[in-house]
Amino acid sequence: MSNVTNNVTWIKLNTDIFDVGKLPVISAMQDGATLELLWVKFLVLAGQANNDGYLYIANSIPFDKKTLANRCKVREKTMENAIKIFKNYGMIEEENGIIFIKNWAKYQNVDGMQKVREQNRKRALAYRERHRQDKNVTESNVTDNVTDNVTDNVTVTQSNATEEEIDIDKDIRDNKEKENVIKEKETDWMEELERPKKKRTVFTPPTIEQVKEYCESRNNGINAQYFIDYYATRNWMLTKGVKMSDWKAAVRTWEQNDKKRGWKQINSVADIESIPRRKNPFAEMAQRGDAV
Repeated sequence: MSNVTNNVTWIKLNTDIFDVGKLPVISAMQDGATLELLWVKFLVLAGQANNDGYLYIANSIPFDKKTLANRCKVREKTMENAIKIFKNYGMIEEENGIIFIKNWAKYQNVDGMQKVREQNRKRALAYRERHRQDKNVTESNVTDNVTDNVTDNVTVTQSNATEEEIDIDKDIRDNKEKENVIKEKETDWMEELERPKKKRTVFTPPTIEQVKEYCESRNNGINAQYFIDYYATRNWMLTKGVKMSDWKAAVRTWEQNDKKRGWKQINSVADIESIPRRKNPFAEMAQRGDAV
């Protein structure tokens, strides 16, 4: 995370930021989702720096393309492309090599941010002054002849300095914890964007020749035309409304079901004659001479 600690923990974003203006056009470009994320990160970095929209790593160290790429966890080429696009659309500019957000004061509560910056400046000055006074008082009064009054004053001064240090340390810890949470969320977001998307397999119905050839290779006796007609009328849906993805697997399932039922595919008269016929019980009785 950035080393800038100006105690600004929020920035303003319009709820329609992705629907109006320049971002909808940018999001339609190649890597549009990445460009959208990078723009939000630029705004966050400008808010953290709290310096009129300029992007700083620290109080006097500006971001460049390489450090921005590392900070945003993208390739340097991707960052160069993003900066070029943002410049072309008038969203950022560079001044003496320092990138800044255009119209920052128009969209952010600059007065509030300046107030925070001024409070931090005064607070730092007060802390340094107290620290200096404490050091001077301690050095000048740590003797064997120090009076109780001086000792009390020194104790009070040290106590005030200690409370101030604790207060500042607590603010620093709170800011670091918030920055760590934001860093984890940004990392998850970037990993999700950069994770390769699985290509969806589009099912293509087979031709009758393909089914016939496959059935003949398996010698299962399935009528290819009947198979095609059966599933075509069902929009190539399997049971429970599941779309077919592998017609060969469906052929094999059909084949197994026929075997379980003991069915035989009839393709000729010879197939019909080979079917076992049930004997006529009345004819058997007549042959035995039984009364019918």
